[in-house]
Amino acid sequence: YRNACPSQEGSKKRGKNDLTSPWRQALRYLRELENKGLIPDRVILNAVMAACAAAGRWQEALRLLKRMSIPGAIVEPDVVSYNTALSACSRAGAWDAASRVLEEMRSRGVSPSLVTYNTRMAQCQRSGRFSDAMVMMEEMKAAGIEPDAVTYTSLIWTVAKAPVYTHPRPGPRQWERCVSLVDEMHQHNIPRTIHVYTAAMIACKEAFAYKSLLRLNENRINDSIKDDETLTELVKWAETQQADQDDRYYPNIKS
Repeated sequence: YRNACPSQEGSKKRGKNDLTSPWRQALRYLRELENKGLIPDRVILNAVMAACAAAGRWQEALRLLKRMSIPGAIVEPDVVSYNTALSACSRAGAWDAASRVLEEMRSRGVSPSLVTYNTRMAQCQRSGRFSDAMVMMEEMKAAGIEPDAVTYTSLIWTVAKAPVYTHPRPGPRQWERCVSLVDEMHQHNIPRTIHVYTAAMIACKEAFAYKSLLRLNENRINDSIKDDETLTELVKWAETQQADQDDRYYPNIKS
């Protein structure tokens, strides 16, 4: 069954309808096992589900989860089962289906893990769901689960790219939230990456908050994170605004 998992290089070259694709092989092996009168355990079912999830076959992944969730099922789903199903829905952009997976997970008394929250947070990022991302962050903190660099990266990008009208009022603006989250990472000794700084600095530029952008750049340097072309352009823009601030803010007033 491990050979049926989707991590093999050749899987990228096979078409979705190829009978030799990992997810089809996994389902076929599962049927063969059951035809022999053997009962697949949770590890096998989770592995088959993972093969389907990696191939974008989220419906098949949910069907496998459902067979584990029906009353009287010999094998019940665990946190790995739900995380795998959630990942399948997330990759496919199936927001409502992912929400139902989370609801069922909680109703069965299975506690979400860091992987659960990070998977959902990544889906928020891809879907541009700012409010949902903020709620997920609060939920995981309330549950005693410490967010990691992956969590913060997804959240900061979600905040940075979300349309202004999606942000509740009153409250911090987009760029202020991004800067606050970057500072929060430092307070909790969570390594800040170039992706984190890029997202926050882009938000600052879009809000014309060049002073905060330059402060973020100083933090980046202190974190020994090398810049790239994008960061170089952002810093150059901010330095230009710093030099021209009087003309930019008061274009009609001559000194």
